Amino acid sequence: MQSSASSGKTAGAVKGEPAPDAPLTMLDGSARSISDFQGSVTIVSFWATWCPYCIKEMPDLQQIRENYPDVNVVMVNCGEDQALVADFVQQQDYDFTWALDPNFEAQMAYPTSGIPYTVVIDPEGNVSEIFAGSGRDMYSRFESAVQQAIG
Repeated sequence: MQSSASSGKTAGAVKGEPAPDAPLTMLDGSARSISDFQGSVTIVSFWATWCPYCIKEMPDLQQIRENYPDVNVVMVNCGEDQALVADFVQQQDYDFTWALDPNFEAQMAYPTSGIPYTVVIDPEGNVSEIFAGSGRDMYSRFESAVQQAIG
């Protein structure tokens, strides 16, 4: 028998479990989903332009992209206007897949109390690591999670 407390823990991303799928709206308006990236290690990071910690992690994620070119980095913006996000992206030189979550469907699939919220998904589509929030030396933490997900 499952209590309400334990059933709450099964919602969202759970380390070692299949990553929740969710629809994404790409900056060009096309539709994709998180499961479209299965087959490669994928980092899904929830962020916003107003979040200084989210912005601070982007160079570390870019370094992951450069050092691990087969790793997808999918930046899911948390509910901001497409024009605002497009303007931000245009000012940056990051090699990420930029996505919008206008109806908060991805955020509901990956519930978190704050951002940045970053999930590393292995090639089989399972959650390998979860980073809630940010901290010092995120690059080495991301790299360790990527290496673990690669196997």
